[in-house]
Amino acid sequence: MKILNLDEITSDDRKVVIAGEEYVIPGDLPVDVMLRLIGNSNKIQENPNDITAMRDGIDILVGVFQIRNPNVDIDGIKKNITMARYSRLMSFAFGDFEEAEKKPQDDSGPPQ
Repeated sequence: MKILNLDEITSDDRKVVIAGEEYVIPGDLPVDVMLRLIGNSNKIQENPNDITAMRDGIDILVGVFQIRNPNVDIDGIKKNITMARYSRLMSFAFGDFEEAEKKPQDDSGPPQ
């Protein structure tokens, strides 16, 4: 019997500190959350003045905190997210995704 252990490729959870409070977010986001974040990010890139998209992005991102902290004070987190913190938090949440995008591709082809 073959076994595919997907737990072997799961990234470690991450810790976020906002206003002195520590929160744990998943190292790997669920696909539906990741797709919503990517879609929202694309909307904001197309129209940086889209206030609705910005609010939706904050809601999606703050929802990430609820995955490991179901009783988290959402309003408390939102109060402490500035634009600079939002940008850093997005980068942190996308961490592995962005690093994979930056890795140079090996164009040498398969070994001979």
